[in-house]
Amino acid sequence: MKTIFGIICFIFILVGCEKKEEALLSEPVTYIEETSREEILNVYINEEVSLEAYEPIEGVYLGAFAEKNKDLNNDIINFEQAIGQEQAFRVFQYTKAQSINTQDILSCVANKQVPYIKYLLDENSSPKVYEFINDVGAVYSTPLFIELYPVTENITNPTAYKQQYQETYDLIKNYLPNATIVWSMDYTRIQDWAGYYPGNYMVDWVGLNIYLPRYKEETLFNEDISDVIDMWYKTFQEKKPMMISSLAISHFSNVDYTYIIADAKNKLKYFYQDIPQKYPRIKGILYIDINMQDLGGTDDYRVSIQSELAEYINQLTTNPLFLHEIKSEIDLNAKQYITYTLPILVYNNKHYLSEIYASQVFDSKSLNQVNAFKDLEGAIYYPLEDMQAYADFYF
Repeated sequence: MKTIFGIICFIFILVGCEKKEEALLSEPVTYIEETSREEILNVYINEEVSLEAYEPIEGVYLGAFAEKNKDLNNDIINFEQAIGQEQAFRVFQYTKAQSINTQDILSCVANKQVPYIKYLLDENSSPKVYEFINDVGAVYSTPLFIELYPVTENITNPTAYKQQYQETYDLIKNYLPNATIVWSMDYTRIQDWAGYYPGNYMVDWVGLNIYLPRYKEETLFNEDISDVIDMWYKTFQEKKPMMISSLAISHFSNVDYTYIIADAKNKLKYFYQDIPQKYPRIKGILYIDINMQDLGGTDDYRVSIQSELAEYINQLTTNPLFLHEIKSEIDLNAKQYITYTLPILVYNNKHYLSEIYASQVFDSKSLNQVNAFKDLEGAIYYPLEDMQAYADFYF
């Protein structure tokens, strides 16, 4: 799409949809360039997608990891009581040094929660796979989410990673055929996603792991990760449902012994209010309620023990959009709003989309319902406000 429309003026000529290929019949409409401008806008178009296992048509699942919060007795029930909201997922970690047992799974069932297990990659993973399947399969009569081999900073060989992922995936699906598999990355690795993505057929959901410390490598952390989230979302929104599979926001660091409650609240608002509105196919947020100082780190990520943060996250998640139990949809397909970031021409408070982009995101039937505009060079533009009468979208 052109970014410069002439030094003095730009001419639109109204063309009826049935006359796009005919000679121009209308008088030209002329305006001064200074009265028009270009903007980059998100356009949300309702499209049919295939739903994955336990993907709600609308809504965001809540979940939390409280297994290493000694102030809560490592109990997610105490986390729920602290923030006043029930959680759909109880998050576990499964490593060579840490496993889960039958009692953990039964406890989830009793509390109407779904086990969400982060199965971390280690050098001796093959024997561990069978142990893992035995641990979780003994009472497998409940939905089970497995975050298989999240891509962290320590994983550096994409070929070996994908081979090991596929071997483990095949074993899990063979013995636990109804398990829901989540493939995830640390947000710091998102630029490497193509090298590590195992393929749509081996992924049910896509996750993103986000830890926001006070300091990073002894430097004050002020990184804006919104662009990373935006790129991640638009990469996968048409492929799979997504979730923030780990969210941890620091409110205190022993680097400077400073509480940053207001900053933590702003970040919570972004994730629990802004993100669900902007990215409708993000269907879950799992909070990691942990004090890393207990594990040799520097940051306290717990919202449960800080009363102001606990009250604030309660207010944010009171919204009916948030889901406290897992849903199983009957329909295999559903309409979902897909996000497109597009250059838009704004003139006289109306928004116009170039045919170059319009033909990619709208069907021809909808486009043919509205009067299009053509400039002197033959470029065609569609008025979005008029298009809304014929297509389900907003911007």
